[in-house]
Amino acid sequence: MVRADNKLKNIPSLQTYLIFDFLPVGMVSPHITEYWIKPIPAQRFLQSDMKGSIYVRRKIGSATANSVSKVLPTEGTLPKFEITAQGSGKIVGVDVQFMGTYHAEMKADGSMYGECPNSAILMAADGVATLRASGVGRTEPDGSTKFRGIVYIETTAPSLMSLNGKAIVQEYDVDAAGNANWEMWHWA
Repeated sequence: MVRADNKLKNIPSLQTYLIFDFLPVGMVSPHITEYWIKPIPAQRFLQSDMKGSIYVRRKIGSATANSVSKVLPTEGTLPKFEITAQGSGKIVGVDVQFMGTYHAEMKADGSMYGECPNSAILMAADGVATLRASGVGRTEPDGSTKFRGIVYIETTAPSLMSLNGKAIVQEYDVDAAGNANWEMWHWA
């Protein structure tokens, strides 16, 4: 059960259950509604923001990488970082290698803003792709970081052409040891 005024709780990974049916079960107060959530496995799913908007998304890939962080000169008192990552995975069913560099800067509230300004590549057997990405995140108490954002890919590689012109939502999580997990979805 979740409440509309809280984050979703006690829900299996979105990677496993791809359709959620939000069933209102009653009013707790005039401003809070309780919901039962029924997960349904599927290749594509609908996700509601509980305000009436519904989004369709399709998982298109995942990758793992090793990342190394370097502190950059600051402007003011908040830190800036350069992060380099290199790894491999599968995107739209294609095996890829990737490498890239992005910059992240801490904001006054402790959140981070990161950007990869066309400084990353995907390499497939039939060609390469470049990508731009941006996201927001936070460093967790255990030293890991979690970023959520958007990726735009440009390519002439036939196997990756379906990625051109798509908004790709990403989750980019790095543990304290520098091991990164990158998950990607196309939202329509």
